[in-house]
Amino acid sequence: MIKFFRNKRYDLIDKNNTGKPALPAGRYLRYAIGEIVLVIIGILIALQINDWNENRISQLRIDSQLINLTKDLESEIEEMTGILETSKRRIIVIKAILIGSDRLGSFGAEDTIFQEYNSENFIYPNSVISHLQTLDGNRSAYNGLISSAEFYLIKTQSLANRIQNYYAKVDELKDAERWENQETWMMVNKSKHRLGLGTYSSEVTMEKLIQSAKDDRQFGAELEHQYVLDLGQYYRTTDQKKEAIDLIKVIESRKK
Repeated sequence: MIKFFRNKRYDLIDKNNTGKPALPAGRYLRYAIGEIVLVIIGILIALQINDWNENRISQLRIDSQLINLTKDLESEIEEMTGILETSKRRIIVIKAILIGSDRLGSFGAEDTIFQEYNSENFIYPNSVISHLQTLDGNRSAYNGLISSAEFYLIKTQSLANRIQNYYAKVDELKDAERWENQETWMMVNKSKHRLGLGTYSSEVTMEKLIQSAKDDRQFGAELEHQYVLDLGQYYRTTDQKKEAIDLIKVIESRKK
């Protein structure tokens, strides 16, 4: 390209079409200025091509990272599905204990989405209420995007904001599980050991758990507290799972 302009300029100079006749010094000055202009044009074109190529490569890397991000989200959805099932079983058993010990009416929290307790479905109720599952999550792709600073090159700002908001909510969920569900779970298990129920003993029947909640006010109160917090975990995890599913759809629609 530069060679073409240079040859064209030589033709114009030879044909004396570059302006009025001038002294040889003026002619060499125009020649020098032309060379500088050509170099500048070449540099600008090269920079533009280089920027375009680097941006194209960055976008390819971003696309690859977003594909990895959807895989992380799919892994979290599977994990949250397990958490919801575990949480649901625990809530059903604890609710049955509270109903049997006449403690459910002592506070306002109530749920209407869980089936009634069935002893055939919960052979070891003592083990069920001791089984707590919390979210570990998988954010390797997100961390990779943030650390490389390429996250901020995502063209759709609304997508970038949504991804950030999703992981901010994941952090909130994990904090709530750590400081609420896990703390209460530990208190309940300490009381179970104090009462001789054990953590996962299969010999402890539902009737024994109900009687223990009736006779021991601390144990009963802790089960009430765990019931409320378990409901909170269930609803938060349900919302987070839905957000993960929707986020995958948004990311995949970006490719279309």
